Amino acid sequence: MVEPSCVVQIKSNLLVTHNIIKSKCIPILLYGLEPFDLSSTDLKSLDFVVNRFLMKLFKTTNMEIIQSCQYNFRFELPSIILQKNYKVQK
Repeated sequence: MVEPSCVVQIKSNLLVTHNIIKSKCIPILLYGLEPFDLSSTDLKSLDFVVNRFLMKLFKTTNMEIIQSCQYNFRFELPSIILQKNYKVQK
């Protein structure tokens, strides 16, 4: 059986990793995309990178779980962020 302190440590590490990705890595991924008209294929490619990261972080390939994690952690995909902030070609 896993000790409670180990479970807290694992959950804490996931949360810290998630927050680092959300606050540091996503802005770096999106940096410099403002002047470009991105196609839906470009946006899907950016979303793929983030979804794969979340799959590895939460150790699952189930997209329903990943979408639930995105919702619960208020984690927006790059396509959503760009659509809110920048001009996106349809």
